[in-house]
Amino acid sequence: MADILVCDDDDDFADMLMRYLKSLGHAVERCHDAVAVASQLLKKKPDMLVCDIEMPGGGGIATTRFLKSIGAEELPIIVCSGLPLEEQRGFFSGLKRIAFFQKPVDLDAFERTLREFLP
Repeated sequence: MADILVCDDDDDFADMLMRYLKSLGHAVERCHDAVAVASQLLKKKPDMLVCDIEMPGGGGIATTRFLKSIGAEELPIIVCSGLPLEEQRGFFSGLKRIAFFQKPVDLDAFERTLREFLP
C-alpha cells in the first residue's frame, strides 16, 4: 500500500481516480490546486503524486518548480491531463520519474505504471 496524493480540480475525474486507487489498496488524499499540493508536500511527502496540468494556483508549472525547490525531483509523478501528450511533457522538465496520460485515462496502462513506480 502506498500513500498517493491526487491533485486535480476536476471533481468527477478525481473522485473516480481516488475510488480506483483505494480499490487497489492505496491510501489517497486529494488537493484541488497547486498551492494545496505545496502545502501538503511540506506536511508529508507521499509515495506518489498524480497531477493535472491545468488547475488553479499555477498548475503543473508551479508544482514542478516547488518539487525542485524542496529537492523532490525523484518523487514519482503520473500526469493526467486533457492536453496532448507532447504538450504535457514540456511542463515537467527536470523531474526524474514521471509518466504522462491523456484523459480519459486507460486504467490498465495506469495500473502498470503504478506498479513500475511504486516499491
